[in-house]
Amino acid sequence: LSSSACVTGETFMVDLRPGPEVEHVRCSGEKELTKEFDAIQRQLSDRGDWNQRMTALKRLQAVVLGSAHMARFVPLTSRLRDALVAQVQDLRSAIVREACTVLF
Repeated sequence: LSSSACVTGETFMVDLRPGPEVEHVRCSGEKELTKEFDAIQRQLSDRGDWNQRMTALKRLQAVVLGSAHMARFVPLTSRLRDALVAQVQDLRSAIVREACTVLF
């Protein structure tokens, strides 16, 4: 590979930042946060509709940016583990990239 084809760690991390279209979602309480995670988990579990999964991944980014400080955040994220692993293993590169953006 030529040096122009290589991606540095710094470039990789910059490319995985959430886009400007991702606004912060600040949940007002634990109940709202749980509802957000339930909806995201349902959408990510639908393996047929990749647009729906892309929307769910962007919504998850928004929830992370706005509500990660909440006490129930970490326990709720662990429920998404299998769904996120499935997105990273997807054959559609746009889904994989978006899932990596969520994880990094």
